[in-house]
Amino acid sequence: MGDVVAASGALSLHSDAHLQADLLDAATDVRLETASADIGHGVAGHSVAMQARGALDIGRLEAGADAVVTSAGGLTLGHGRIGGDAQLRSTGAMRIGELHAQGAMNAAAGAALVAQTLSSGAAMQLDASGALDVQQLRSGGDLAATAGGLLAIGDLVADGDARLEGDADVRLAQAVIGQSLNVAAAGTLDMRTATVGGDARLRSGGAMGIGELQAQGAMSAASGATLVAQTLSSGAAMQLDAAGALQIQQLTSNGDLAANAGGLLAIDDAAVGGRQVWMAARMCSLAMQRSRSHWRSTRAAPSPSAARRSTAR
Repeated sequence: MGDVVAASGALSLHSDAHLQADLLDAATDVRLETASADIGHGVAGHSVAMQARGALDIGRLEAGADAVVTSAGGLTLGHGRIGGDAQLRSTGAMRIGELHAQGAMNAAAGAALVAQTLSSGAAMQLDASGALDVQQLRSGGDLAATAGGLLAIGDLVADGDARLEGDADVRLAQAVIGQSLNVAAAGTLDMRTATVGGDARLRSGGAMGIGELQAQGAMSAASGATLVAQTLSSGAAMQLDAAGALQIQQLTSNGDLAANAGGLLAIDDAAVGGRQVWMAARMCSLAMQRSRSHWRSTRAAPSPSAARRSTAR
């Protein structure tokens, strides 16, 4: 099948076999129900609804309003531009080149979900039973992303709250979050740089590594192994917990500070604006010196230490 065009109305197609078309074009709606399909270009002046009982491959998809695309197998979309909400479902793997939705976006895959660019004008929700890997992500509202395997996002911008949950490792290269950030990794958590407009809460079952994390609100980070960070900054209280070593190069808390380590606790440079500073570790390499609310550590030979508590004046 070559081009199928409805110049003045809707286009509705039903097939019990595989459907292959270069172009599906309708002035209003495009409706497709098929066993499986390979579509070069789909265009609808209004809405799109495509459903396949098997694999669905779409080169380019354009809709003036909402788009709902469902596949009982794998789903591949090269490029999509949706004027309303975008909803994608697949029982198999999902691959997306670029997808832009002026409204909300919801994508769920029964296996891995891999995308180069995803952007929405409202909230975005991503779910993958396997790995979730997105190179560039932009949400005009809240973001909720869950993965049954690795969760990896290269460049993330979310105007609202962001919640990331991975049943394996979580990797975040850079992020700008308008409100709160909540990240949970069953395995390791690797974050290079993030700026958060509200509170930041990080949890990992394995090691946690942070390049730079700035939160205008409170910050809490808990690791089931080691916690290593270059720069941490919070506008309110900060709490850090590590089952293993806890090592921070530069720390700034405009509220209270609590740091607990199951192994070595080392902070090179710390400035605390709150009144309470609590530190507990099995081994401590800190020789703390206080000047008002500014604390600086110097390395000393490791020695056992139960707990140290002080009130900054």
